[in-house]
Amino acid sequence: AMNQLDDFAPQNLVQLMWGCATCGYRNDRFLHGASRIAKRTRFRDFSSQHLSNFIWACARLGFKEDPEMLRLFCAEANPKMHEGTPQHLSNTAWAVSQLGPELFP
Repeated sequence: AMNQLDDFAPQNLVQLMWGCATCGYRNDRFLHGASRIAKRTRFRDFSSQHLSNFIWACARLGFKEDPEMLRLFCAEANPKMHEGTPQHLSNTAWAVSQLGPELFP
């Protein structure tokens, strides 16, 4: 999958992250690759569900090594949260609390 990350649509990337997080599998090379793709796209093509699941996976795996990605996440997530469900909002709030609110502007 690492060789194909650049070809992943946001949904595919998020589903792979969610799957890894659900089973507790942390692969730093993959997480840094996913972070690089998210930064490159600035999360523009991510729906509120994608954003919620992406940050949930980061929190579940304890991935907070990329503060720039977290700042970009906030910039895109804040205006999109009204589009999501209460579940998206609660997942995002939980993730922020786990990663450390000080990392989010």
